[in-house]
Amino acid sequence: MQSTIKRILDKLEGVRSNEKGWQAKCPAHDDAIASLSAGVGEDGRVLLHCHAGCNVADICEAIGLEKKDLFHAGSLLLTITVMSKAIFCFKRSARSPRNSFSDDQMEAGVGVTI
Repeated sequence: MQSTIKRILDKLEGVRSNEKGWQAKCPAHDDAIASLSAGVGEDGRVLLHCHAGCNVADICEAIGLEKKDLFHAGSLLLTITVMSKAIFCFKRSARSPRNSFSDDQMEAGVGVTI
């Protein structure tokens, strides 16, 4: 698990540790201060949050990664996430557009049940 966070931190600039993980300059915008928080969740996935408002997909793209790269290889959560998105997409196609979730909600896993 540590190798996943180390690989991501190595791609960031201005990294320094703090009591909750790390701070770094956000690669998705012209960051003069360290506005990106990084940490490791209980399930081993890398958590990224830009306090200036950049989304995770843009942060990953700026350092040459995809969101799936935030998960520890072989992670059960990664497997469940992929499976639940497939189930969600299947259920979504059977609903009327009025009752569907937005793409942003789908990315966040809102309404996903297994």
